[in-house]
Amino acid sequence: MTIRLAFCAWCLLLFASCEKSDDAGGDVDSVDLSVGSAWTYQWHYAQYSSAGDLVWDTAATYIVVVSAIGQTVGPYQGLTILEAHNRDLPSQTSAIWYSQTSERLTEVAYRSPGQMPLVLPKESGLRPGQRAAGALPIAEPLAIQGQFGLVLSSDSVQLRDDPRVVYLYPMSGGTSWVSFTTPFLQERTVEGYEDLRVQGGLYHCAKIRTKIPTFVPDLGWIDYVSSQGLVKRTFDSWVRAGEMMGPDFPGDSIRVIESLELVAH
Repeated sequence: MTIRLAFCAWCLLLFASCEKSDDAGGDVDSVDLSVGSAWTYQWHYAQYSSAGDLVWDTAATYIVVVSAIGQTVGPYQGLTILEAHNRDLPSQTSAIWYSQTSERLTEVAYRSPGQMPLVLPKESGLRPGQRAAGALPIAEPLAIQGQFGLVLSSDSVQLRDDPRVVYLYPMSGGTSWVSFTTPFLQERTVEGYEDLRVQGGLYHCAKIRTKIPTFVPDLGWIDYVSSQGLVKRTFDSWVRAGEMMGPDFPGDSIRVIESLELVAH
């Protein structure tokens, strides 16, 4: 099914590969968020025409770091901060505050400089660079985020009205949960486990599918997550270009492929 979306600026997502397993087998029951932990990801984004021709592609390297633990924001205590930036734009850093317990990992607050890549619902009257209410970041660059959701441009810390359950522990095959319900419903399911070879190592990963059934039922993506964090993310879908794509794409269908790959940890 073709999804009627229009694209704003650039979008984001990662891959990974190596020989020696950095993880033991079994279900993932936590993610290592030790202060100073760092991840390097390679992101690639490509658009293809309905005839299969490459229209545009781009790539970037993202750095993610656990910058602090034991932090307090509003009513929340004991939080861990992850910061992320494009390697070529170190001054533009995004941050997310996480609460991790033995049962779940939850995002409770964020700070964004506003350069997050977006996919927007098609709306008339929007010009390139504008944001629509309910804009969807296709893949925020933080190592364990992996969620659709509204991201507002702000230099201050923003508390989530509806804290987002990123993972439930243990990540057993078949486990499903509601990640959040505002501004729309997002659901996540552990479909099983795979030993995944990436540039950053060989990891025993939970395969997690994310869907937004009440918003765009056919749109979703896959995360591969180990006890070391996000290892790989893949997004592959047909979308219908809108006005924001410009006069060269008058309602044409395009295929969008994004990948996010761990290259060092």
